[in-house]
Amino acid sequence: MLRYMPADLYAKCPQGGSDKIEHYVTGLQACRQCGRVWRGQNKDLKLKILYDNEALEGFRKGHGFSCLVEEKKTLFDTGGDIETLLYNMRKIMVDPGKINRIVLSHEHGDHTGGIQILDHCGHVDVYVPTPFSSRLKSRLASFPNVSLKEISGPEQICQGVLTTGELGAHVKEQSLIVETDNSITLITGCAHLAWKI
Repeated sequence: MLRYMPADLYAKCPQGGSDKIEHYVTGLQACRQCGRVWRGQNKDLKLKILYDNEALEGFRKGHGFSCLVEEKKTLFDTGGDIETLLYNMRKIMVDPGKINRIVLSHEHGDHTGGIQILDHCGHVDVYVPTPFSSRLKSRLASFPNVSLKEISGPEQICQGVLTTGELGAHVKEQSLIVETDNSITLITGCAHLAWKI
């Protein structure tokens, strides 16, 4: 799954274009006007991809997605299963006990299948769109270390991190917006809404 984010919204590409996008896994930036691609870097933000359809050598892959906004101690989605998620976390020395919040984009199993990560966390706030099923909300609330937060509209969940609130007509989902000094990063789950950047 390719996921894109707007990089520095006011920067210009080296060839004079002004519409820049960045692939946050590789750090490549591309100008949508001229098509030129160059290496970029956002030093203010570290996203660790913990679960994805593709994986580097030595990591496990699986159908689904999860990433950690490291500086904000925020886990976005939990992938399709706990075993793969935990394996990859251990591989890059991510301590689940240091996660303060989990944001679930939507209710599909490839984004919530690793929810047993809660067994390895300390107290954690879990943010879900209001239309999540009562069954899943009850399951989340049954963890003694969870404060369940239902989200319907845009909301700040911590300094520099916002949720878009529930979006979409058929599949209700939320995305995450992370602000740094020089950029805004949009993190999506499946992007059922077909975001255009």
